[in-house]
Amino acid sequence: MSDELVERLAAISKRPARTPARDYGVRSKPVRITVDLPPRDHRMLVAYCEQLSEEIHVPRVSQAQVLRALIERLENDQRVRDAVVKIVAREMGDK
Repeated sequence: MSDELVERLAAISKRPARTPARDYGVRSKPVRITVDLPPRDHRMLVAYCEQLSEEIHVPRVSQAQVLRALIERLENDQRVRDAVVKIVAREMGDK
């Protein structure tokens, strides 16, 4: 993994979000995405959801709820963004 790649990803993570050239209005419906996870990561996510549901005393915590919470944290926490930059840079260097 090159230092240049890490610096470029870090700079991107600190940029404000771009506004589209044309205003299409604010989307009111959620956007569905599909993510391919390695089996190990999926097992970890399922186990985490089960553990969290026990910890907060609810019958079930969905994977989507956990992912939305992580995205919110990513948006609001520079340390989390910096950690994501390092992980993505490392993964990009492995390819």
